[in-house]
Amino acid sequence: MMRAMAQFYFNFRNGAEFFEDVEGHDLTDIASARATGIASLRDILADDVRAGVLHRASTIEIEDADHRPVVTIALADALVED
Repeated sequence: MMRAMAQFYFNFRNGAEFFEDVEGHDLTDIASARATGIASLRDILADDVRAGVLHRASTIEIEDADHRPVVTIALADALVED
C-alpha cells in the first residue's frame, strides 16, 4: 500500500535575500519535509563556507501545497553540537 504524497516548498532566506521554491517536492509527511529541509540547508551552508562566508540568519522556510508555513529550519537546527 502506497502512502499518499504531499507537496512541500523549500524557500531559502539568508538575511535580506529570499529564494522561492517554485517547483516543490513530493514527500510523505512533515517529518520527511523537515529532514529534507535540514539536508538542504546544510548543503547551502557548506557551499557558503567554502566561499568564505556564513550567513547566520540563513533559514529554509517549508510551506505546504497551499503555501502555508509548516516549519522553519534555522542554522541551529542544521548543526549538531559536539
